[in-house]
Amino acid sequence: FLQGRNAFNKFRPKDNQKAIRFLEQAIAKDPNYGRAYAQLGFARRTNVATGWGDGPDDTLEKALELTKKGVALNPEDSLTPLFFAAVKRELRQFPEALNS
Repeated sequence: FLQGRNAFNKFRPKDNQKAIRFLEQAIAKDPNYGRAYAQLGFARRTNVATGWGDGPDDTLEKALELTKKGVALNPEDSLTPLFFAAVKRELRQFPEALNS
């Protein structure tokens, strides 16, 4: 997870792809790690928003699904609702984003 977050924070296309791979590995190791789902969803959202991704999972719907699962698994975390709200904003679901 930490390697994924570090790669994501570099905010470059190749590093975002690395982040996605690391975050997918984190989820494979711990399927109940909510923050990993939320961070992965946000990385997918970033691919869509920047035009960096073109894979079948690079959709806002997939990002929403991942971030929503992150919130469900870890509702007390400070970042998971932020990532969920960011995806909702990209989907132009502003009231839902504000209430996240």
